[in-house]
Amino acid sequence: MKLINILLEYTDKQKQALGIPNGAVARGGVWYIGDKYAGQVVDGKFVKAVTQTGAPKQLPQPNSTPSTSKTGAPKQLPQPNSTPSTSKKGSSRKKVIDAMKTAGYKLLGKGTSAAAFTKTDDRAVKIIVPMKDAGEPDSWYDESKDHANRVFNTWHDYCKKNKDNPHLLKFFKKKQFNLGEESYLYVEMEKLKRCTDEQHSRVLAMYQALKSNKPLDKKYKLSDSETKFFNTLKDVLKETKRQGFNDDVVTYDNINVMSRGDDLVIIDPWT
Repeated sequence: MKLINILLEYTDKQKQALGIPNGAVARGGVWYIGDKYAGQVVDGKFVKAVTQTGAPKQLPQPNSTPSTSKTGAPKQLPQPNSTPSTSKKGSSRKKVIDAMKTAGYKLLGKGTSAAAFTKTDDRAVKIIVPMKDAGEPDSWYDESKDHANRVFNTWHDYCKKNKDNPHLLKFFKKKQFNLGEESYLYVEMEKLKRCTDEQHSRVLAMYQALKSNKPLDKKYKLSDSETKFFNTLKDVLKETKRQGFNDDVVTYDNINVMSRGDDLVIIDPWT
């Protein structure tokens, strides 16, 4: 599945603002009217095709700087519908981030294995990094050996299996798409809020009690919701060992827990 088919679902109002012609359809990041090439979106603006004998004019890629020859003349640029270069993972990640921003998403954060975005008030999107290196033969690729991908899929399936538990993250959509020679995961999930300072300290106390196998300090009087969260956290820590993953619920003083109203929600507990 092409990235553009997942992300660039412009409304009629957005198409009008960008200058995309009526009736134009996106195919692999390039816009066509019928079978005729119409142009592409570059740096947030639609650049119309200028054709001679029906051939599309070559357009610069977003945020790219045309290379020049020794004489100073610009070299020929790749066709707009050519396969993006994926010689480096970083370049592919940048293309994904640029495409998401073009589609109206806001970057929330990025790490070595994923980037998170938001567009609506109730949902967030996570993009999981390539499941194989650029140019790696398919015969070399074994998904079970891709640790980041396996950890995420295991957590996704665990949450879906226990979807009625209010203390686990809710997922809505998961799709695979290709960008060049690399495969990514596009995941829609609920959008949560950061814990308050009080919630943060209470989560740390519950976590430390479970990890040390000691009773929770009596000064913490748990609500019904917190009691259910405490038991959920206990089950997740057991699952961590069963799966052979590393516990990442708490890293130093940072917690992978957020809130949905009064409910504490575990979001990303494993590495």
